[in-house]
Amino acid sequence: MPSTTFSAAPLKGSWEAQLAEAERLARNFNDACLPIFDKLYTRLGKMPKARRMAADERLQNIFLRATDNYQGYLLMREQYDRALEVIERMEEELEDEEALDWSYHVILALHQAGRDEEAIERLRPQPDLPIGDALNEWGSFATFLISIDRLEEGEAILEYTTTLVTESAELDEKKRQVEFAYIAMHRARLALERQAWEESIFWFDEAVSRNDGYLAGIGEIYQPIAMEGPPALALGLIERDERKNVGRFFWRGVAHLRAGEERKAQRDWERVITAEPDADDHATLYETILAAYYLGDPGRAGLSSVLQTLQEKDPQNWALMILAGLGWAIQGNMASAHSNLEIAMLLRRMTRPGGKYLPEELWPHAQLLLDEENLREVAPYFGVEMDQDASEAEEVNVEGSDGDNKEEAD
Repeated sequence: MPSTTFSAAPLKGSWEAQLAEAERLARNFNDACLPIFDKLYTRLGKMPKARRMAADERLQNIFLRATDNYQGYLLMREQYDRALEVIERMEEELEDEEALDWSYHVILALHQAGRDEEAIERLRPQPDLPIGDALNEWGSFATFLISIDRLEEGEAILEYTTTLVTESAELDEKKRQVEFAYIAMHRARLALERQAWEESIFWFDEAVSRNDGYLAGIGEIYQPIAMEGPPALALGLIERDERKNVGRFFWRGVAHLRAGEERKAQRDWERVITAEPDADDHATLYETILAAYYLGDPGRAGLSSVLQTLQEKDPQNWALMILAGLGWAIQGNMASAHSNLEIAMLLRRMTRPGGKYLPEELWPHAQLLLDEENLREVAPYFGVEMDQDASEAEEVNVEGSDGDNKEEAD
């Protein structure tokens, strides 16, 4: 939820004052914000746009900000019909790239509402597009289908896109190879969703062979394999990552842990937590905190770090809120864990439509970090029913060891 930043204290009863009050209530998850947002959205929306655009677009800016916050809060409270009306109004108000962003926002909101067929039909590209537009739109369509677990349909779209690239007379050979690389990377992601780990690596290598720029994204392939696939396969990929960054050592530690090589895992994570932190790199921050958690969070250093960041820099960051919740669960403070994880779930619905629950890719970390009793308590925030997934929870733990006698090169 954006914070209110007016140049001076708004006059009581002004549009600015009403917006500030609605945002204050929303930040505290107080539904009293809804009638205020609705008033701002409805009354300002009925004004002629020329009037809203006057005086440096003062009223237009208030209208857009109130509308943005209104739709986010409605999504959080799962009031989908009204949220979609508001989102579509935002789409109408904006132009060019901003309008396209809101058009996709509608797609994600429909998915969150469980209306996938509507989302698919709305996103499906028009026939007979110019080849450049066609490849972009069909690629986005395939990405969405894969993201909502419509894997066979996504694969069919990738086959169709391959045919477009192969048969197009408008593409020179260099551009054709770029497009084939793009499709291969999509196939690698599709294989990851199917947990076809070796197939994913095959398609990743295909992408890199045609466009070596994809090599920088090798972490996208080895991270899910480290969490859920064969550890040895993940370790081989990690060794191909030429960057000696925090992330590389964190994920190597995860793979070592799942291979039963706990001492190696500890050495990797100790290297992560002693590295110079990069306050502007969120991925590094998350991996550093998780490394501390995997080491048992001695002195609560990891939890203290995330709580300090939330308090001083980014109090509405749902990803950090998840880490705080996991940190409290590790410490056995389940009341605080519940509070933080519930807030994280609500904030995610509000600011990133598409999912009702916490990201599924974080669930395996919870499985590795928490005992069964505490894991069962946090499972609902991830949309998991433990009675059904208990066997899966066991599978992501140690898969056996090759021993821990060999030192690993950096």
